[in-house]
Amino acid sequence: MSISIRLVRGDTQPPLVFQIFDRATNQPVKLENENMIPMAKFREAGTAATLQTIALTKVPGAEYIGLVRLDWPAGALNVPDGVYEIEVYVLLNHDGTALQSCYNVIRLRVREDFA
Repeated sequence: MSISIRLVRGDTQPPLVFQIFDRATNQPVKLENENMIPMAKFREAGTAATLQTIALTKVPGAEYIGLVRLDWPAGALNVPDGVYEIEVYVLLNHDGTALQSCYNVIRLRVREDFA
């Protein structure tokens, strides 16, 4: 699997934008309901431990086509250089008992920052 997202250790930019689709219908997941909360888990590739759980932002005006944005929290990319993965999912209610995970995992590479 190729890696097209390349980031630098310690950065908080760029934000990443994703479109969430329902694989069964091949239609965007409509995120207009305020109870639907898009989320992401960030981990090192080949490991099970989640390094960060990040709330995603619904792109204003584009909720009906499933657009979300991942804004990197400070410190999230303070990781060793290597390959990492993001799993995007949607909490379908506020208590977190119903969720829908996106099947595809997003891979990215983080490199060391210059000294």
